[in-house]
Amino acid sequence: MDFKPRSILDAAREAKARGVKTEPPKVEQPPVVQKQEPKTELKPAAKKPFAKPPPPPFAKTIKIKASCGHEIEFGLWDDKKDKFREQRKKKNEGMPCKECRQAAHLKREAEQKAIADANPKKKKKNKGPSNAQRKIERLPTGSVFHATYIEDKKWTGTLTVPIEGREPEVFTAFDSAVFKLMSYLDHKYRKFLEPTPNETIVEKPIEKQDGEQA
Repeated sequence: MDFKPRSILDAAREAKARGVKTEPPKVEQPPVVQKQEPKTELKPAAKKPFAKPPPPPFAKTIKIKASCGHEIEFGLWDDKKDKFREQRKKKNEGMPCKECRQAAHLKREAEQKAIADANPKKKKKNKGPSNAQRKIERLPTGSVFHATYIEDKKWTGTLTVPIEGREPEVFTAFDSAVFKLMSYLDHKYRKFLEPTPNETIVEKPIEKQDGEQA
């Protein structure tokens, strides 16, 4: 007799036909892995800066002489707590009393005020705009720099600037550095453009067009 293995479904059908209640097969589910949140370490509270406690009250006071000759009060603590008594005493004896210090301060302020009133500050002269603020125009189109190295570590050069309606103007100079030489030649050209004190400006008469009345 051949034995055929039955499946779970076949067994369930036979049990249903006989009226036997069967439970559905349980399917094992994989376990749910819960994610663990990273633990946040609590930082310790910031420590407050160490505050120096106020000094204890003096046990008694004595009279000592300040440098100005006046008597002042000098406080004393207990011998065990007052380790720097001699240093404090020398410091107080080497300076004037509080009243003398205030009087010297007021006198010094009055002297400084008197000096300031006697010599008022002079107003700064208006020297005009600086080189950075002054608008510098470019050289005319066609201007030519020419530099030649000569002996004794010097450069000689020329700046030729074309001028409308006349021959080009040539400026000459020499210097130990090329950049300084070019700057000096440019400065000469700027000076050339400035009007002389005796120069008079002649206004050109306006030409009348046809049909205009005088």
